Formats: sequence, structure tokens, C-alpha cells
Amino acid sequence: MKSSKKATVQVVLLLVLIGSIIAAGYHYLEWEKPTISQDKPFDTIGKEKDVTITLRDNRSGIRNYKVTIEQNKHEYELSSEQISSKGTYEKVVAVKIIPRDIKLKDGEAVFRIRTTDFSPLRNTSLLQFKVTIDSIPPRIALLTRAHNINPGGTCLAVYRVTKAVQSCGVKCGDAFYPGYLTQGKAKPYYVCFFAVPRDVATNTPMAVTAADKAGNQAIVGIPFYIRSVRPFRKDTVTVSDSFVKQKAVEFQGQDSKLAGKSAEEIFTY
Repeated sequence: MKSSKKATVQVVLLLVLIGSIIAAGYHYLEWEKPTISQDKPFDTIGKEKDVTITLRDNRSGIRNYKVTIEQNKHEYELSSEQISSKGTYEKVVAVKIIPRDIKLKDGEAVFRIRTTDFSPLRNTSLLQFKVTIDSIPPRIALLTRAHNINPGGTCLAVYRVTKAVQSCGVKCGDAFYPGYLTQGKAKPYYVCFFAVPRDVATNTPMAVTAADKAGNQAIVGIPFYIRSVRPFRKDTVTVSDSFVKQKAVEFQGQDSKLAGKSAEEIFTY
């Protein structure tokens, strides 16, 4: 009986010892890998690309990292660091990629980030994905020729772009007006109606702009002729106080924010 109890105690102690060893190993060895995240995921690189990467390891901290890009079995280092001591639990890495400076050609490449923590196991994380190098800007062909404009009026621009773009339209003065893709009988084209400022002048910027997914941009000026400036018609309408108050009550019923405001405050809201 005594020997049986003694054996049971020994088994329990052995299990406790094994559990303690496992817990200590889990705590000191650290099995979790560091994490890698990007501020803005991307899959294309134009003439240049700014990338911000965040590395995190909440246990032992970041030991080192390396950022590279590979093309045709040649790997080019973009950024790296060997951290001498523990304590860097978060590391933000800013990388500027200029393909021309590292002799990358247009086409596919592999963007790669590798980082290791301070655990005795040297846990390592790897993030890699394919990207496309595209340094060729789109070309714009302006199809409309006559742009005779009236100050305060509208104008139409029709144009084609040689490649798929992320955005395009007309920049007139300080305003931008997007173009809309239209499928023609032959090739697709873009149509853009835009407003002409009332104070338009011969030096007012007016151009078609386009930007592709890689950030390459193109711009083509729009030649225009300003017609004779005519004065805008002006009319004066006289309304009674009762009419203004009646309309103010109607506006209050449509918008609760106008409750308790005077008629003047409602019309200037």
C-alpha cells in the first residue's frame, strides 16, 4: 500500500516537473513569429514607389530585417538592419524603390521582407509577393479640336488613352473633372464635360490628365478660344416677410437642426 502511494506521488511530481519544463520552455524560448504589415498593399511599381513596412514582436523584440526585390534570379537589397539588443518591439521601415537606380527592367519581380526575433529559436517571418515594374506613362490623344468656351459655361473634351488608367479627366483652373469611358464602334474613348470658370483667362490651366496604376502620369494641354464676354443677366425678386417665414417653417420641418432658429438664420444655414 505504501509503495503504491509512493509511486503515485512520484508520478504526480514527474508530471508537475514536465509541465513546469514545458511552461518554462514556452516562456523563454518563445514560439511566436514576428508579424509583418504594409501601410498600403501594392502590386505595381512605377518610376518610383514609397513603401512603409511595420515589423512587430511583442515578446523578445525584433533582431534583424531585410527588404529585397528579385528579378531574373538577381536579388537587390533595398533596406536592412541588425539590431544589437532586445527591446525593439515595433520597427517601422520606410523604403523608396527607384527601379532605374538598381537596374530593374519593366516586367515581373518579387518583393520580399524577412525578419527575425530575439528568441533563442530565432523565429523568422517571410512576406513575399509578385509585383509588376511599369515605368511607361500612358499617352493621351485629344480627339476634340474646337474648344470655343464661354466664361461660366461648359465645355466637352473627348480623348483616348493608350493603356488602362486608374484616373483621368480634365483639370480646369483649380478644379478636376473625371472622364467617363465610352465604348465606340472602333476603339473606346473618354468623354468629359467640365465647367469653365467665370473668370477664365488665356492663362487658365486647361488640360487632360491621366495616371495609371503604377503612378505614371501624362498631361496634354487643351487649346481653347474665349468668346466675347457677355454680362450675366441679373433679376431682382421681391418677397414678403410672411412668405419668408412660411418657407422657414417648411425648412424646419425637413431638418431638425433648424429648430429654434430665426428665418434669417435658416436661410443662411
